[in-house]
Amino acid sequence: MPDVAKLSRAQLQLVNPAADALLSNTLAWLSSNPGYEGVRSVPLPETGAQPPMLVHVIGVRRRDLFAEALAILAVTPALSRAIPSAPVLQDLFDMTPAEARVARAAAQGQTIQEIATGLGLSPETVRTQLKAALAKTGVARNIDLAVMLAGACLPAHADTE
Repeated sequence: MPDVAKLSRAQLQLVNPAADALLSNTLAWLSSNPGYEGVRSVPLPETGAQPPMLVHVIGVRRRDLFAEALAILAVTPALSRAIPSAPVLQDLFDMTPAEARVARAAAQGQTIQEIATGLGLSPETVRTQLKAALAKTGVARNIDLAVMLAGACLPAHADTE
């Protein structure tokens, strides 16, 4: 991945200087905290050649195969996925058209007031429709709805919306 990292003096170096500094700090922290088995992430900004990415620095306990290892690095693109259209949400979750529109707007990060203004509804009506949509999807919070729908890998547009 030459657009992301290079090997310099037997050490991995990220091409982006700010991200490389964060990676160095993370590795230094891991060195001073032996046995840490959690994950710390370093963001890589978008370039012309790549989408934004995350470098996950996974601390490893030093034993057997990893006797000399401090961490394992995994690089993943940080791509957003489209929220499915209201008609798709209707079909998947047996929502009314109004519930699907409100659910989609909430999953896109809009507030109750923004949804109400955009759809010409009262905030109370939006709350009622959102509560019904959350119940039909089986999640309790707007953020859970957004995460679930963005990760659904469903067609984003069954029709124009």
